[in-house]
Amino acid sequence: MGRCGAAGMACTRLLRNIGGNIRGAVALEYGLLAGLIVVALILAVKTFASANLSVWTNVTSKVVNAG
Repeated sequence: MGRCGAAGMACTRLLRNIGGNIRGAVALEYGLLAGLIVVALILAVKTFASANLSVWTNVTSKVVNAG
């Protein structure tokens, strides 16, 4: 079994099964693509939220200073 042990063998067996199965490979690709889309959406929302907070902070300070 080498240094990997039983868990390493199970991992190797799983990867071999996924690699030999076309449907598994396609599912893996779709999973990676979905993960990439989720990361992009999170970054976009975070950027938008930061910009939006900046705008409303500016509006708030102008209203407070006007009164």
